[in-house]
Amino acid sequence: MYNHEWHFYDLNRKKTIVTIVDTGTYNTGDGKRHNGKNYRVVGKITGTTGKKVAILLAIEV
Repeated sequence: MYNHEWHFYDLNRKKTIVTIVDTGTYNTGDGKRHNGKNYRVVGKITGTTGKKVAILLAIEV
């Protein structure tokens, strides 16, 4: 299981932060649907020692 901290930015530059625990792996360019909107992953920050944590930056498309 991974802890993904999503930072969603919509077309109005509104940011929503959501923490999701799941088994998926996401990379830059992948798509994600949240609250009825489609987002594209534009950045991924990993490297937390000893934990399976990633911060994902996504913008609305």
